[in-house]
Amino acid sequence: MQDKRGSSDPMDADQISDLQNRPADIDQWLTEKLREAFDEVAAEPIPSSLLELLEQLDKKEGGGS
Repeated sequence: MQDKRGSSDPMDADQISDLQNRPADIDQWLTEKLREAFDEVAAEPIPSSLLELLEQLDKKEGGGS
């Protein structure tokens, strides 16, 4: 997995001012940055050991009702 934190250029004063004056742009910018940071992680497969634990939990909950 590649570290994405240092991959984008920092915002200059004009960009910051524009974002402060347009809250919708802040939401869009933040959404894009969060996606850049976490899309790769979110696409990773769930480990089989975690899937097994979830299956065990489902069986326990189903048997107790």
